[in-house]
Amino acid sequence: QQRGGVVRLQVDVTKVYHDESRITGVEVFNSQTKQLIRLDASDFVSSMPLGEFVMKMDPQPPVDVIKAAESLSYRDFLTVCLIVDSDETFSDNWIYIHDPSVKVGRIQNYKNWSSSMVPEPGRSSLGLEYFCNQGDSLWNMNDGDLIQLGIEEIASLGLARRHEIMDGCVFRVEKAYPIYNASYRDIVRKLKNHIQGFPNLQTIGRNGLHRYNNQDHAMLSGMMAARNLIFGETNDVWSINEDKQYHEEVSQKVNDPTESLGGRHSTAGLSIRPSAQDCASTAYLLNTSNESVYRTESQ
Repeated sequence: QQRGGVVRLQVDVTKVYHDESRITGVEVFNSQTKQLIRLDASDFVSSMPLGEFVMKMDPQPPVDVIKAAESLSYRDFLTVCLIVDSDETFSDNWIYIHDPSVKVGRIQNYKNWSSSMVPEPGRSSLGLEYFCNQGDSLWNMNDGDLIQLGIEEIASLGLARRHEIMDGCVFRVEKAYPIYNASYRDIVRKLKNHIQGFPNLQTIGRNGLHRYNNQDHAMLSGMMAARNLIFGETNDVWSINEDKQYHEEVSQKVNDPTESLGGRHSTAGLSIRPSAQDCASTAYLLNTSNESVYRTESQ
């Protein structure tokens, strides 16, 4: 903004205009002013869901491309953030919850990410994450009931006491998780081939690439796209996180991948039973293609 740029908030992209060879502009709807505005530009970077982008193209792509875009699916997500009147709750940045008596699937301890993520010193901020689908009972629950559900579940798990919860809020995220089904690779390949016909367009982020990327990958895709625009580089944003073992350390290669784990495996060679001590601190992953054992330390 200091350099003359404009950041438009509370607007939705309703159309993506093109001339068959380049993206020429977008139509956006301002939910506050109820106005439709066309914005033209020379270059475009999109982090919106890949299928949604394609379906909003005007003129419309070929029928087979539209059908591919319509067939991409997602898992949605919501967070119930609870403000806790306690300086500390638990030591981890986040924990997964496997207790079948509660609906929460993961809990973020925001204070352990950054002290700036709590309202004031002496308090904590916990994000209870619920995996859901738009239109299901969790997604449609009103915010007050969701906050109450979060309070009950955090108390039943023993991570905070009811009287310590001072406030709460709810944040819903549509299409948070791209779904990998049996046909998604072919679908994404078709959509990728179509949009790569527009040299002034780059798609980035988890949704823009329909790839289950972490935040560091999403940020890297944005930085690479920016360098392509600013410095004329030719970074391939689609190459980010193609190696699914990027975060795993190759520990060793052994004939029997379970010998060093103090456990045993099934006749199919697909399950590993490490010792209880190993389970407490380390996750072992067996790559059956080359019999390597990968180790990731818990944080």
